[in-house]
Amino acid sequence: MLFFIALLISSASHSCRYLKAMNFNIEDTKNMWINMLEWRKDFGADTILKDYKFHELNEVLQYVPQGFHGIDKEGRPIYIEMLGRVDPKKLLRVTTIERYVKYYVQEYERTLSIRFPACSIATGRRVDSNTTIIDVQGVGVWNLTKPVIELIRRLQQINTNYPDVCCLHTDSKFIAFST
Repeated sequence: MLFFIALLISSASHSCRYLKAMNFNIEDTKNMWINMLEWRKDFGADTILKDYKFHELNEVLQYVPQGFHGIDKEGRPIYIEMLGRVDPKKLLRVTTIERYVKYYVQEYERTLSIRFPACSIATGRRVDSNTTIIDVQGVGVWNLTKPVIELIRRLQQINTNYPDVCCLHTDSKFIAFST
């Protein structure tokens, strides 16, 4: 019963994401929620916006072209990443996988606490999702080096704590996500 109270105290849309991610299986949702809370505590996700300084951001953006660019027709922030232009060797010269993962979490937390509320105010209705466009032109198997595979693995582990991260639509050059 306490689990349901905690789940309901968080926002209804946030709670629904966990229920939906677990196909509305209450026991699985409870376990996912508990694991997420433990991960947030261990990782420091609740304080990462003020505690973590990613000084190498400008250099990183040269090798991982990405960022938020406006809103879609429903008022959701649009995130664009040009995966085919990522240069993992140069990326790992200016930062580490660990620091990049922290930056990734920090940006997700910034979206939850700043971007979504700002879009909600601008549209006059609740905005709690975003649109992600990933340009995959130029991506091939040769891009999957050991460090790249490790980074992908780490980001996928993080994504389990954000159950809204992936609904896939594709065409030949782009992958678009509505989260």
